[in-house]
Amino acid sequence: MNLFAWFWSFVVVIGVLYTALIVWFLNGWKSIPQFTSSKQKFSTKVTVVVPFYNEQPTLKKCIEALLKQNIQTLEYQILLIDDQSDDSSTEIAKGFAEQYHRVSYFVTEQKGKKHAILLGVKNALGELIVTTDADCTYNKNWLSTIVDYYESYESNIIVGPVMFQDGKSLLQKFQQIEFTSLVASGAGAIGIGHAIMCNGANLAFKKEVFDEFDDPLNLKYNSGDDVFLLHNMKTIDNDKIHFLKSEDAVVRTRAVKDLRTFFKQRFRWTSKAPGYKDNDTQFTAFVVFAASLLWVSGLASLTYNSDFWKPVLFLFVLKTIVDIVFLNQISDFFNIKRMVKWMPLFQLFYGFYVVIAGLSVFFKKRL
Repeated sequence: MNLFAWFWSFVVVIGVLYTALIVWFLNGWKSIPQFTSSKQKFSTKVTVVVPFYNEQPTLKKCIEALLKQNIQTLEYQILLIDDQSDDSSTEIAKGFAEQYHRVSYFVTEQKGKKHAILLGVKNALGELIVTTDADCTYNKNWLSTIVDYYESYESNIIVGPVMFQDGKSLLQKFQQIEFTSLVASGAGAIGIGHAIMCNGANLAFKKEVFDEFDDPLNLKYNSGDDVFLLHNMKTIDNDKIHFLKSEDAVVRTRAVKDLRTFFKQRFRWTSKAPGYKDNDTQFTAFVVFAASLLWVSGLASLTYNSDFWKPVLFLFVLKTIVDIVFLNQISDFFNIKRMVKWMPLFQLFYGFYVVIAGLSVFFKKRL
């Protein structure tokens, strides 16, 4: 069998695997019921941990939103963990800690977000820890919805939805579609009992379960605190990993504004991939990367054999159709129906971006 025939075979196999994977995630997404919070008073002690580094433009708004949460608990605590900032965010955090009794300020001795989270958990009074980022915004029922779900369903870890704020540029629109797909895929994987990823901007977990691990966040890698914790939780009780499908539980954050920052962020995200030991995560990463690599290599092979346009076009059309179907099914919850029209255009860029980000693992030091 010649090279062209082998390539066609790989395209068909990976195309089928990719389609099956997305159908798998979509079934999981549909299996998760919508949750509506009804309680206002709770018995659970809660600690919100907010690690931050140089977040002067957004920190004040974040803290104000947390203080306005519509919740009554025995203990509602906000821990602001300063990862050795060198801007005015330190003064902002200290000011809130002095003014409000439920807000406390700490600064890390060792630099890094993971050390900030560990410091926050160590000083937490709550049995339920909720982590978020300092550049996020929330509605007033965000925390009460999380706690209501926790008291309604036995959970070790609750993954909440995260959305990008509407962007104006093509790059920001691309990020909005990609990020939404990642969040929904992660939710779908949880829905079918094969959790693969989550986002620390909206994550809740039981402190006593967290404390069972010697290295819950995998300190060998500077990033990936959320996913490494999820994978650790998976080894204890996979059935107690839940996704909270509720519009009130949505956290919103910002997309980056330029390509340099975009790739720097993505390189950081992929840098911890060698540390993933979870089979479901490895399989998903392989299929997505393989589909992108076949697309890029197929285009390059057109200089060698013009017939390669056939498998390249087949893969492009198949993947675009599958992704559009998936996005349409999740668009109502994430309010992105108007964005789906951009999918064919973004598909052209996506393959190159995934290959570049994936290969960066082998050429860059851990970030």
